[in-house]
Amino acid sequence: MWEDRAIDAAIEARQRAYAPYSRFRVGAALVAGEHLVAGMNLENRSFGGTICAERVAACAAWTSGWVPEQHPWQLLAIAADEDIMPCGICLQFLSEFAPELPLVLVNTESNEVRRRTLRQLLPERFVGQQLPRTNPKTDS
Repeated sequence: MWEDRAIDAAIEARQRAYAPYSRFRVGAALVAGEHLVAGMNLENRSFGGTICAERVAACAAWTSGWVPEQHPWQLLAIAADEDIMPCGICLQFLSEFAPELPLVLVNTESNEVRRRTLRQLLPERFVGQQLPRTNPKTDS
């Protein structure tokens, strides 16, 4: 049930994408607990300012208070009009919050649906063990 709803929401969100430069429209929908939140890619002339649909959906969930500790992120559907795979930034970003997150990758042209997990796509994610452990509120 949730997978079908997420796929439909991702396909719908794709229609709202802002992609005037690449024309590559992507939609995503994240199931967080009993909630469903969508996102779409938002391009910018400064390509570094472009935000992928997957991160838009994740940030919308977080902003809504659906953080993984209280509302486990159960599924992310991603839709485009060709084979789609999350970029490296999105994989790393999502893996910080839900490293085993199931992904449903939808090609709206061929109607092909592929299923993967974040762990399959990013088996050795950066976990920050090399970073110093400091408290930004107390360390100066």
